Amino acid sequence: MVRRGLLATADLELERTQRERKGKAGRYYAPLDPPSEAPALPELSFREALRQEREMLGFYITGHPLDYLSRDIEQGASTSADVRDGVDGRKLTLVGLVLDVEKKSIRNNNTMAKFSVEDSSGRCLAHAFGQVAEGAFDGALARLFGQIVVRDEQPEFRVKKADLLEEW
Repeated sequence: MVRRGLLATADLELERTQRERKGKAGRYYAPLDPPSEAPALPELSFREALRQEREMLGFYITGHPLDYLSRDIEQGASTSADVRDGVDGRKLTLVGLVLDVEKKSIRNNNTMAKFSVEDSSGRCLAHAFGQVAEGAFDGALARLFGQIVVRDEQPEFRVKKADLLEEW
């Protein structure tokens, strides 16, 4: 049985399990038994499987969106660990997944965006202004150019330019 078929029947199987448990108080029941009849659906694409894992669990199991970009990362990009190590003013290029984007208007009709950048070494905080901030969105796989800014002993990555690689 493929994941898509199991997901399609999950709600029905939970209801069936609850009904059976009410009638069999005290008896052993394995709630992870495969469903009696799952539809024959094609397997989820790698991208869709990852999206659903992130949505349901809050993390990835099957892989990571950055697996698509390992070649780009190997070609001279820094990691979020370099940002967390925090050498103020150091210029870096990060390749990562943009998450938790929060935008707000600031003076002079400008936009500021705060977000996290996730890569193979973890996450770092980042921020951007102007057109770069306006283009920031959750789920973007991007190449980010900028520098480390240390404020109150907390390093952040200030993005000066961003290239969208893929949407997730």
